[in-house]
Amino acid sequence: MNKRLALILIITLSLISVFTPSLFAKNNSSVRVIVGEVDNDNDFKFYCQYDTRWGNNPYDGRGRTIRSSGCGPASMAMLLATYRLSAVPGSGKIATPETVANVFTQKGWSWTSGNQTGCANPDGCYGTKPLSIVDKNWLSSVGLKRAQSDIAGDGFPGEILSTSKMRLAENYTNSGWYLLAAISNWPSSSGGTIGHEVVVLNVNPSQQTITVASPSDNCYSTNFKRTVSTRSLKFISLVPIKNK
Repeated sequence: MNKRLALILIITLSLISVFTPSLFAKNNSSVRVIVGEVDNDNDFKFYCQYDTRWGNNPYDGRGRTIRSSGCGPASMAMLLATYRLSAVPGSGKIATPETVANVFTQKGWSWTSGNQTGCANPDGCYGTKPLSIVDKNWLSSVGLKRAQSDIAGDGFPGEILSTSKMRLAENYTNSGWYLLAAISNWPSSSGGTIGHEVVVLNVNPSQQTITVASPSDNCYSTNFKRTVSTRSLKFISLVPIKNK
């Protein structure tokens, strides 16, 4: 009888492993890592730039990869995927960091060594110095719109948000916008700071914090959100974006 129960248990577990889709894969240290998008109660799509499906893909044609330097296209892909939009109009495929990185690379919109590249007409581009430069026409063509002006940012080294700008940012997020942010001194999980791009989900002026979806943070947890203080963060750009 015990052998029969053991056999039934083994078969049951085998069927579960076959028919239950997994959101996780293991890295070399056997830590569970999200590979792909995760939905929260607002159906926000999170992408990790380390995802094995695209992390090692080349980005920008200069020897970099999406894993090492693809925070810009990964963040843009989150916004597109949240609205079920494609990086290539007419393709019918929901955007991923890979498809957005391909567009950015082809158009010369990558962030390279902290310099703005690929925008022949600065007045026709959104974002600034070096938020992954995207032509306004492309943004419209994929189904997104942006606010008329950035909330903050005029290039390196960036600016610390004033209380009034924090309140303005909060008004946008409370009205259904996401904020695409480029930050010159983002706290790195490995220590020190890095230039980084994230999607801002919520803003709290009274506590001077923002809650973000960062494509390189919290990839090892089902909770992709990270709340950080803005007291020392230097914003190169902070752009409100939503669907049309």
